[in-house]
Amino acid sequence: MNKIAAKEIFRKDLERELKALEETLELVKEQRQALIDYDPEKIYETARRLEIASRATREAEIRRIENVGKLLGASEEESKNVKLSDLNKAFDGEFDDLREKFAALLEEIESVNHFNRLLANRARRGISKIMEALSDESEKILSAKV
Repeated sequence: MNKIAAKEIFRKDLERELKALEETLELVKEQRQALIDYDPEKIYETARRLEIASRATREAEIRRIENVGKLLGASEEESKNVKLSDLNKAFDGEFDDLREKFAALLEEIESVNHFNRLLANRARRGISKIMEALSDESEKILSAKV
């Protein structure tokens, strides 16, 4: 396979992964809003959709790894270790734009996920405090243990 055809295959693989990551970013933002609004149904629905998006991202990654192996004649293990920066060098900086998009997307996803974890922990602590108050033996409001 010639270098131009390989470049196009890699570009399509990377664009597929980027699209899946963009979908993931939108979903974690939706999840953040659902956590802020404390909307359990929306939280559940978003988590379900995030699971689907994660599978799509993983499938795109697997496809890219397989194509790297085929095009470079590398084993699966070697293909997993090929970095985007390595591909970018091999193709004379052809993927600079995609590399920058990947870095920005992954950083933003990580940031939103961190904030989502903080919100979820805050909600969990709030619910625990409410349940403690309701189950206080001296108050006899609710005697069930949760």
